Amino acid sequence: MFLIVAIKKLVERFSWGSYGATLTRLRKSRIYLPATDQGEIDFARMAAYMKAVERDILDTTLKVFKGRINNEKFAMKE
Repeated sequence: MFLIVAIKKLVERFSWGSYGATLTRLRKSRIYLPATDQGEIDFARMAAYMKAVERDILDTTLKVFKGRINNEKFAMKE
């Protein structure tokens, strides 16, 4: 999931103006990933980050639905 988001952000850079996302431009672009002290890709950090993002989205969604349920209950009482 982390890589998908990174690639989408890269393509978004080329989505406006006269500079389209050509294959040559994409090949010259770089996607930076978190690394460990040993210089290896830090998959654990990427997984933890994506879990935090998912948790935030779920919390926000839950708040919205709880608000709708409470509003419906209030409307039924009137």
